[in-house]
Amino acid sequence: SGSLGLAAGGPQRLDPGSLSLLLLLAYNGFVSLDRIPQARWLWSLVAVLALAGCQADQLLAPATPPPPGAAATAARAAATPIPTPIRTPALAVQPSPVRVASVPSPAASPVPPEQVAREAETVVASIGRALASQNLAQLEPILLDEVAVAAQGSGGETMPREKARTWLAERLGPGIKVEQWRRVELYDLVEVVTERWPQRAPLSDGRITFNLHRFNSRGQQDGVQGEWKIDVIIAE
Repeated sequence: SGSLGLAAGGPQRLDPGSLSLLLLLAYNGFVSLDRIPQARWLWSLVAVLALAGCQADQLLAPATPPPPGAAATAARAAATPIPTPIRTPALAVQPSPVRVASVPSPAASPVPPEQVAREAETVVASIGRALASQNLAQLEPILLDEVAVAAQGSGGETMPREKARTWLAERLGPGIKVEQWRRVELYDLVEVVTERWPQRAPLSDGRITFNLHRFNSRGQQDGVQGEWKIDVIIAE
């Protein structure tokens, strides 16, 4: 122990070389530090050095490698800007205009069947009186604005009211009368057969049949509120 610079009388300063050798021998079991007076502080030194060695190992140990793709993920996160939410101003709700419901016009009431029958009888009587008196002006209120005049074997023609009245006047003669008439409710039709017309072309049998339907003031066929009008004249 004298060669290591240690004396039995008390602690002495150790040079670095002796200290290193002493620690190496103690580590390998060749020297017992309990028999050396400086053992207390040497043990403290060994503990300090051991602790320092552990910390050095931790510092020098390679860092745990990051998981695969971590770098790429971090790079993408850094390169992708965080979108700023776009705030659109709320549109003001415009109140809908108040619509006033239109009041429907009252539906036209149909003419009672009894009245339709009476009106048919009245118009047939008017035709009989006009022909008997040879006063065709009485027919004008019941002639439609346009009348279809058909002659057997010679086709037909649509004539204005005045022309149709003139066509009748040119064939008018004494003794003409209503022979028969009928009302066909299914077709809303009144058929009036007159006889004893002079045989002037295109008349061959001296017979003219008047067909009447109901029309409104606009000249449209109206089976609800229309009036009886002559719209077809058939010469035979």
